[in-house]
Amino acid sequence: YASYMQMYPDRVIHDTVTVEGERIVIPKVPTIVAGTVFGVTNSKKDRENYACYYRSNSFGKWKRSSGVLSARVKMANIPVAQESMAANSYASETLIDAHDWMSHFVSKYGVVGAQLSVTKAGSLIFSEGIGYANMATQEKMKPDSRLRIASVSKTMTALAIMQLHQKGLLHLDSTIQTYVPQFPQKTHPVTVRQILAHLGGIRHYHERSLSEVFIQKHYNNLTDALEIFKNDSLVAAPGSIYHYSSYGYILLGAAIEKISGLPYLTYMDKYVWKPLKMDGTYGDVVDSLMPDKSKFYYYDGTEAKPYDLSYSYSTGGLLSTTNDLVRFGTAILNGSLLTDSLQQDMLTTKYTTDQLPTGYGMGWYIGENLRSETIWYHTGELPSSGALLMVYPAKKLVVALLTNSPIVSEQEQLISDIEELIRLLP
Repeated sequence: YASYMQMYPDRVIHDTVTVEGERIVIPKVPTIVAGTVFGVTNSKKDRENYACYYRSNSFGKWKRSSGVLSARVKMANIPVAQESMAANSYASETLIDAHDWMSHFVSKYGVVGAQLSVTKAGSLIFSEGIGYANMATQEKMKPDSRLRIASVSKTMTALAIMQLHQKGLLHLDSTIQTYVPQFPQKTHPVTVRQILAHLGGIRHYHERSLSEVFIQKHYNNLTDALEIFKNDSLVAAPGSIYHYSSYGYILLGAAIEKISGLPYLTYMDKYVWKPLKMDGTYGDVVDSLMPDKSKFYYYDGTEAKPYDLSYSYSTGGLLSTTNDLVRFGTAILNGSLLTDSLQQDMLTTKYTTDQLPTGYGMGWYIGENLRSETIWYHTGELPSSGALLMVYPAKKLVVALLTNSPIVSEQEQLISDIEELIRLLP
């Protein structure tokens, strides 16, 4: 402990609490001790109304404590993280190198706060938050701070669809109207498989403005959210071109709701997030006081205005932590969630009808680095956040990066910088 405090004094927090309007300083422990440490309040009101007693051994005399045993409790109407992953012991040089990379990254990209986690063969080797989760209060970014993951949400929706297919509740080559009849028939049939691979010809956000992103209307379910685009024509015949479509993944989310009879967030929490112990992952519920939720910022550093992401949970409206994302990536890496054939299908590049490779499987980009190593990855960007999840199957590495201001417009440079980080790791 003493060495850690000397090496990382900025990570040692001396806090205060407010008890019934009285501000109480939590004192710094003057010496490093082993054992159990309890929260104690010295509030005058508490000491007048309550008493705590202690004794130094099983036969000692009971003495009245000068403070009152206390606990800080978080309550919420959404899932709250129950545990956190603790990084395994690795060479201090590796951890310092990764910390230095994070510091350089925040400076280079000008982000307000960032979070990074790395696993190797299923073991967490690095997890850190850097910068600020809230500039106004100077609250530091922590490993359990929740940030928007934007289009990385698509990887989770794709998994849920593949699992429904594995259970025989959905067939990838059936038309989407089989499961979501509220989506009108188009000039060509559109299959679930095509939508997963962005080959369905469904349009993306309009490029001319961000008005479709900053939707303020609240939707109770994803089927209702189809009103945004369901009556629009296809941009191309399904299968003919790769056309990235966030709206296509809203349609997949509606299919999950229709098949399961559950709201998208309820289904994902029950069948994906809880089984993988992803306790920090949920939808960005606009009217909730979500514990540990970061603030978000635009490119110029001003705080982003809140908006309703209920229309986009299945395509880009989720919150998570990098610790949760590497859990998810590790489960994908281990192939424990799907049969081998479905896993391979999901993570294999698809082709257009003209046999042109798309560089995208189903829910994942499929690429290679400069050393010709395969990478499964997905990026995500909103006007006030950035996200990246990368899986290196040969190295058994999973890297997750989240920021509370945009980064992914510099996608090629960002992935190059991640490669620099990978070279620092064991």
